[in-house]
Amino acid sequence: MFKRPKQPFRDPAENTAGSNGLGALDAASTTFAELIVKRLQDERGVHAETAITAAGSIAGNCLLRATRHDLHGLTPGSAVFTEEVNEAGPKIIDVMSDACSIQGIDPRTGWNLQPPAENNSLRSGIELTRLLRSDFESMLPAYGIGQRIEPLVAAVAAIKLVKMASGTLDPEIGKAIAIRAVVAGSKTVPFPD
Repeated sequence: MFKRPKQPFRDPAENTAGSNGLGALDAASTTFAELIVKRLQDERGVHAETAITAAGSIAGNCLLRATRHDLHGLTPGSAVFTEEVNEAGPKIIDVMSDACSIQGIDPRTGWNLQPPAENNSLRSGIELTRLLRSDFESMLPAYGIGQRIEPLVAAVAAIKLVKMASGTLDPEIGKAIAIRAVVAGSKTVPFPD
């Protein structure tokens, strides 16, 4: 079902993006944020909360896939818990905090907020992952992105979407939506490929 070798999550400073390093991660995250906007846009525009949920869900799904746990036979949408994901979580939060600083968003606050019900995504994370996963994987080779930093690309894209939506969505709420989507995506059995 999943054809990924089990490799530990590494810090982005370890140059896991290949020779392009963090510049490739930045460029790929911008492309992914733009791809999400394009795919989710309708005649009214893009629902910010849904776009942020999409990027966060892909980031979490990448973390789960990297564990290489056999999810065959498990019901899509059911919960799954792994120690590897729990260990990688704080690293993702660090990268998201750094991305906030770069985007001019306060990295210290908002992560633990409970988003109001009116800020729910219009689609579930698992549905958004199914919709966007192949697009995400298709764009990565152009940037030389290795599998170990795929979650970082999507996580940084989520923060870029928070910034893009800051005129209509409080960034504090946007950050809370993003981190909740990462956590949910990393603990939810996806639809099979």
